Amino acid sequence: MPTNQTAPLRLLPLGSHRLAHSVRVPAPLLLAALWLGCGGDDMTPLDPPSLATRPRAISGRVLGPDGNNICQTVGSGTMVVQLLNPDFGITSDIAFLGEQQFNCPRNNYSLPMDNGTAHLRVTLPITAGLDALPWRDLDEVAVGAGGLDHDLNVVLGTQLGGSATLDGSPFEGVFLQLFYDFNPGFGVTNATTGPDGIWTEFFGRSPPVLQTGRRYGAFSDCGSFLGTRLIAGLPSSSFDFPTEVSSIDCTMETGVATRFSHNFTRLVVTPMPGDIGGSFSGDFFDQYGVGWGVQFPVSSGSTPSHDPGFSQIFNGGLLIGIDLDQVLAGADAGSMMECGASCRDLGLNGTVKFTTQGDGTKVVTWRYSDATSAEAAGLEITQSSIDGKHPNDYVVFRFSIRNTRTSPVTFYAGFFGDWDIDFDAFDDLGATESGGRLMYEVSANESGIHAGTLLLGAPVTGNFFFDGLAGDFPTTADQVKALKGQLSQASAGPGDLRYIQGAGPITLKKGQRKDIWIAVVAGETKAQLLANAAAAEADVKGSLTQNLDAASATSTIPAAPVGRSTSRTLSRPICKNCKPQSQ
Repeated sequence: MPTNQTAPLRLLPLGSHRLAHSVRVPAPLLLAALWLGCGGDDMTPLDPPSLATRPRAISGRVLGPDGNNICQTVGSGTMVVQLLNPDFGITSDIAFLGEQQFNCPRNNYSLPMDNGTAHLRVTLPITAGLDALPWRDLDEVAVGAGGLDHDLNVVLGTQLGGSATLDGSPFEGVFLQLFYDFNPGFGVTNATTGPDGIWTEFFGRSPPVLQTGRRYGAFSDCGSFLGTRLIAGLPSSSFDFPTEVSSIDCTMETGVATRFSHNFTRLVVTPMPGDIGGSFSGDFFDQYGVGWGVQFPVSSGSTPSHDPGFSQIFNGGLLIGIDLDQVLAGADAGSMMECGASCRDLGLNGTVKFTTQGDGTKVVTWRYSDATSAEAAGLEITQSSIDGKHPNDYVVFRFSIRNTRTSPVTFYAGFFGDWDIDFDAFDDLGATESGGRLMYEVSANESGIHAGTLLLGAPVTGNFFFDGLAGDFPTTADQVKALKGQLSQASAGPGDLRYIQGAGPITLKKGQRKDIWIAVVAGETKAQLLANAAAAEADVKGSLTQNLDAASATSTIPAAPVGRSTSRTLSRPICKNCKPQSQ
């Protein structure tokens, strides 16, 4: 989808799978008036055009491919004719300038219409007679001062080709929405790939059938699946169908990030530079693919889920606060907090090396700095992470922070994150244990999984939960205050909780370094979480003097900021639930 377009919102859940996480889209568009909501016997058809009393109207019949009553083709059911407002979502919140529903065998419509171009959309009943007809058909015609008699002729459509594959095999569950180019707020149809990887319309037709000769745009969650790298995705702009685009493919391969993800215990974590989970690190998707996020529990020997809803974290990573409002973020802070000059300050010039040890654990080492940030403070970071030890479930991160500038620097460091435990992002409870060293969340109504972070290496100063559902959006100054403990909220919820956890103050002279440890911990109960946190703390204390540097072949990221090239043409939605709504 072109970046200058508003993301279309989702049609009603037409055969879709469960809600994974909450929607994050730029503009709230209203709920669709769809076929599933249009059936029933309580509808009162309006008078045919010959009885219309409005002085200016567009009126006519809905005809089928043979030029006769459309009901002779579709058989029965309720049709909807809507006069679409081209200014909807731009300068107006009104979606339809007129709307009429009628039951077969009636096929007459009449809608009030002033001078201008009428955008008339017909939604047909879903019957066996639909066959090769498009579910929705758009007609655009000029209407004069005296109104217009105009028949809507629905003709046979064209099948949409394409499929979704992962490593050459069919991939099920990729979502696709098509919308009209003149306004992305108006949907054409929804489709999802089936077990064969082929697009299947929401009511079961495969492949989908679209109106020929129209210009469409497309939205998809292709490119957001965990553990994958997108090779070919959506068209980068709107297109004429089928002359410019006749098929849409979602071609994926297993991402390189899976090779250095931690999976020794039941807790699977992808370490990216400054980012814990890697499912929101869009800057690295082209090279490393989407991370596994933080998944728990994953049975030994099994592959983590590709479904983003199975990650317990949406976004999170290292956070460093320096002056009153100077903040350096290791993950994209813009999804949950105010950004400074940059939303991601750390890691974009990172290089990685990793090794698998004899016991099966991995050691992953990233080296990066804040040099790519407009707020650079001269900090250089060596990030090492290692799997936990059986039977406990944790992954330990060490952030070794070095001052490279000539003058001393004082800062607070810690973690910021948006956890979404289980599948409902809006019912999480947050709590603090162990003198503030452990912060965690649990869903109020779901499985009982607990997950969070244990902060070690310096005195813990800050514990601050905030709620995205309530509109909380900390400023950069508030983020520094939260790290220092000047803003405090040790428990919260239920809600869409995020938190900041800080330690310090840390003062480094030129060339000095300090280690901060963050252990990602999880448990199926609170007792299990606390036991795993205790095991992680003991592991950290035993590793304080050890060399955790990985010693293996190196995979390198270019020094320039990654993934911000204007040559990128693939559509990569990064949202909690990339299934928007449209009218």
